[in-house]
Amino acid sequence: MAHVLPRASIFRRFGTFPVALAGQKWRIEKGMARSGNEYGPLTDLPDWSYADGRPAPESKAKVIRKRRQEHLAERIKTLLDDEQQAV
Repeated sequence: MAHVLPRASIFRRFGTFPVALAGQKWRIEKGMARSGNEYGPLTDLPDWSYADGRPAPESKAKVIRKRRQEHLAERIKTLLDDEQQAV
């Protein structure tokens, strides 16, 4: 007769939370982004281009990222201008 394992011992149960944070602390300590896909060449450069050299259309995610960065830059400029006027 075949040995049958209880169902609980067949499947390991573990959380994914620590896995999601793997390396995050190290990257932040080194002055890098929290994850490898927040900014950098793999995120900022296009994935492909046409054979004749024309660039590919921007993805929705890239357009959203660009708008957020522009908004953040405007906010920083406004705050720095306010600080200069206060001094």
